[in-house]
Amino acid sequence: GGQRFVSRSPEKTAEIRSFIQSLRFQASPSTPPQPSTVVVYAPEMKHLGDKNRFGQPWTYFVELGPGTSMLRDFLLWQGVFAVHPTLSFSMYAIREDIQPWSIMVLSGPPGAVEDSIAAKRAVLTVIKERLWADRGFLWFTARQVAANWNATGTLAELVKMATDTLDAMVVTADDPSTGRAAPAYLITGKPVSNARDEYKRWLNFFTTAKTFRRGLHCLTVNKLVVDCKLCKDSTHCARDCPLPKIPGWQGTSVDDIYASSPAKPEDGATAPDPLVQAKDIWKEVPRRGSRGGNRGPRGSRGRGGGRGHTGKGR
Repeated sequence: GGQRFVSRSPEKTAEIRSFIQSLRFQASPSTPPQPSTVVVYAPEMKHLGDKNRFGQPWTYFVELGPGTSMLRDFLLWQGVFAVHPTLSFSMYAIREDIQPWSIMVLSGPPGAVEDSIAAKRAVLTVIKERLWADRGFLWFTARQVAANWNATGTLAELVKMATDTLDAMVVTADDPSTGRAAPAYLITGKPVSNARDEYKRWLNFFTTAKTFRRGLHCLTVNKLVVDCKLCKDSTHCARDCPLPKIPGWQGTSVDDIYASSPAKPEDGATAPDPLVQAKDIWKEVPRRGSRGGNRGPRGSRGRGGGRGHTGKGR
């Protein structure tokens, strides 16, 4: 989902509501199951945009009526619903903000990213040396750790608690400018605060450098992106998402995610109807995991998980 999805597919709000209402539970043997009261709120965009297919907002809010505790428990337990290739979404309970552990993505020319313990240790050493040389980082981190981690100690001890959580892993990252994939270091660490402003300030201490070096290799900060367009996880790209690998998955495919955007229609020309296109795709594409034949009935669901908020439509 994203801005383009919301602006071009307003009918998805009703589709999501209809699907959720189709899930009925029988409270007792003598009481027939009744449709639940469900209200789905589409994202409200401050600025309508069509440029970024997956740009925020992509969060739908679902409000359940009285007597829907069994439905709510099932939605949160199932987590991911792959209804058909043009409708899949995840469900999450509304809770306090929890900031992600992902800090930055480091990439470089061929050979710069090496998946070895020694190479990852060298990258972390360079990052920590630069951070420890920044007095602003030391004081800010010590205050946040003391306030938010319920920790005590000297300035050095508090900062070390934070930097000891830093880790580097080699992942596949996307290049937004070319659409190609490349290996990269994903740097992670425990957030010193879940408050958004303090969290962003803490990230800035890492990303303000623009580059780091592993020996003679130059690593650029955040030139590549690690962000799954399927489950919205920030530790892998859609290419490595586990959801499409689930047997019987009927949701959006990785090929769909990385398909080239259609050319913008000329002035006066009518843009193709995405709903009509989706219906055509549904008729022509065989069931994933089979060699051909009809797609079969809609409503198949896949299990999976991901990070995010309540009810993401895609």
